[in-house]
Amino acid sequence: MAVLLLLVKNAGEVITKDHIIREVWKGGEVSDESLSRCIYVLRKLLGESSTYRYINTVYGKGYLFVMNVIRVTRQPVKELPEQKDTLAIFPFVMQDKTLSMIIFDFIINHSAIFEEKGFRFLPAALTVNIHNLTESFNNLRTTGVRYFLTGIELKTGSDTVIKVELIDSALLTVVFRESVVLSEDNSLNLVRFNNIISLLLHKITHCEKKEFAKALVSANNKLCQIRNNYNNYSFFLFESYKNVDSRSLLLDNYDTVTLCHLAGCYFSLASLGLMKYEKAEEIINVITDKVLIEEPCNALAISMKTLICRDNHTKQKESDFQLAIILSPLSAEVYYYYSCCLVQNKEYEKAQIMTGVALSLNPDFFAAKILYAVILTLSGDPAAAITYATEMKGRDSSCDIIINCLLAILFSRTGQMDKAAACLHEVQHYRDSCAFVSCCYAAVLVKQGGDTIKTLKRLQNMPQKSLPKKSVYWMPLFD
Repeated sequence: MAVLLLLVKNAGEVITKDHIIREVWKGGEVSDESLSRCIYVLRKLLGESSTYRYINTVYGKGYLFVMNVIRVTRQPVKELPEQKDTLAIFPFVMQDKTLSMIIFDFIINHSAIFEEKGFRFLPAALTVNIHNLTESFNNLRTTGVRYFLTGIELKTGSDTVIKVELIDSALLTVVFRESVVLSEDNSLNLVRFNNIISLLLHKITHCEKKEFAKALVSANNKLCQIRNNYNNYSFFLFESYKNVDSRSLLLDNYDTVTLCHLAGCYFSLASLGLMKYEKAEEIINVITDKVLIEEPCNALAISMKTLICRDNHTKQKESDFQLAIILSPLSAEVYYYYSCCLVQNKEYEKAQIMTGVALSLNPDFFAAKILYAVILTLSGDPAAAITYATEMKGRDSSCDIIINCLLAILFSRTGQMDKAAACLHEVQHYRDSCAFVSCCYAAVLVKQGGDTIKTLKRLQNMPQKSLPKKSVYWMPLFD
């Protein structure tokens, strides 16, 4: 972001590489390759193409921002004084003291990230030479410091990992903890630390402790508000909703991660042919646009945008997802949407690996668990999918609705119709009010009767002339 601001402030002028390194990295040792990668990332985020350019490379000299920039003077707005929590930043405990101070200086120089999240930070002079952390914590707590940001180096085999912790000063307990795997490329390390700290502060300010299952239950009242007699499954399934304007969704009631899990769960189930990809993509588009307005560098939004882009070639999508992983290497959602993309391309083995990474980063990622069962099914191992889905039951009553329906489909595919009927019996009370449950009932019944296409046409009130394209109704379980 600092590189982009420097180029924009000097739009129309060639900025040399040495000038960029001096202003952004304070004269640190940064290779040409690292700077080129940074420019590459900016071009991706800006959406450059061969015909639409923002940044030109002037070979032998530097870089030129070619777009016209209009400077607007904002009228001063009277604002009420806002209460901000104070954050004390400590140098990370590392074997390489020089690298520790470089990271410390980088975080301090990017203090705008704290102000955006509603925090003030303590002057570096008060924390840079601390030798007794316990004594320092006690002293700073009495001055009103709310949080401490610390880090410690750990060796895990050949990798070096920095455990970044956000500590509540009142209780001296860890509020959030994230890990950063150090790279030989120091510029990449700084990007990762910047992203992790932003994530930690975001979790505090937006209280991202909401469970996906609870969001699923209340989505009809707080998110969709389309029809009171159907829950949010109906939005993706019923033909009568095909003309609903997605802008009517009240996305402000949920944080980005919760919305991602909600949309992601439907995307997983769409891979089984039980709902429309088009509706899932429509919702993802709405979420992506909202997120990118607030956070232009959000790696999750980049992943979602890449996933639903039909124009990109497979190699281009692979490149974009690798970029998102660089920007947010510890984001379970990025790996999850990468897996969705691989499922679309029928690369099930690789998708299974990426889903495993997502679940290792976030073991409670319900949408990723559903996707994992879907991948096992599509790769030809329904028995393993049944075992995995069965182990998920009993953790939350709302999630069990989805799991029971999924198991009913899997049991019917393997000819275990009694078990399929038992699963549907557990959710029979939702048959009339939930379109998803109703659709699963029909899928199991037509498996028994064998007249799949005719029944699905009648279920969706579709014209009898022809079915939509495969992207709308894809039924791999019943082909």
